[in-house]
Amino acid sequence: THFKVLALCLLGTATMSPASTIDPLYTGPRPFSDGGSFTGQRIAPGITSAVLAEGLRTRADIGAIRAAVPGLLRQDPTDAMARVLMAIVTALRSETEVALSILGDGSTRFPETEHAIALSLIARAEGDFQRAVEEADRAISLDPAHPYAHHARATAIYAAEGALEAITSFETAARLGRDGAVYWANFGAVLAETGALDPAERALSRAVAIDPTACVVLNGRAQLNMLRAQPAIAAENYSAC
Repeated sequence: THFKVLALCLLGTATMSPASTIDPLYTGPRPFSDGGSFTGQRIAPGITSAVLAEGLRTRADIGAIRAAVPGLLRQDPTDAMARVLMAIVTALRSETEVALSILGDGSTRFPETEHAIALSLIARAEGDFQRAVEEADRAISLDPAHPYAHHARATAIYAAEGALEAITSFETAARLGRDGAVYWANFGAVLAETGALDPAERALSRAVAIDPTACVVLNGRAQLNMLRAQPAIAAENYSAC
């Protein structure tokens, strides 16, 4: 979709209706971003699963988990945090059977909050949005200040009910994950979808301040610029990504 939009922008079709030509949220197989690779380039040999879990929490740093967890599991297959993080990134690829097999038969005691997040993402990938929200709510009850738990809840609600109903959870994730570009970019995107363009601008500006080169941020900016009928600037955003 975004390549089509970019081509149309470059052809100078500035009179098109922005809302009819773009997805309101982050591009990809889902209408929102589940996370990014903002610290992956700084992965150190001595990184631990606890450090990766903190990166998930504070920055939605899925990319670092994808890069480092397989190596951690080769070193120690019994690392429960590494296993549950692997289940999370596997669920995000919609490989739900593999994710469930990683979690096993229930004999392993996983960190409870991350386990509930993994089950929420598995349920979302399976289209069971009610269970996805319930598991996210369980994660939140275990750790009310966990931004990614609120983010998982927001994405499930968005998938089931739409942007307006999901705004509060996206906002909470952004407020708690104040250093997470993904959280702010998604919050800005849902605000833009509901027509709150000025608040969306403020949220996306916060995302830019955190990571101006991340694609989730650039795409969010592009989509807001399309909604503001500024396709040339949107084209620059897409090209930068």
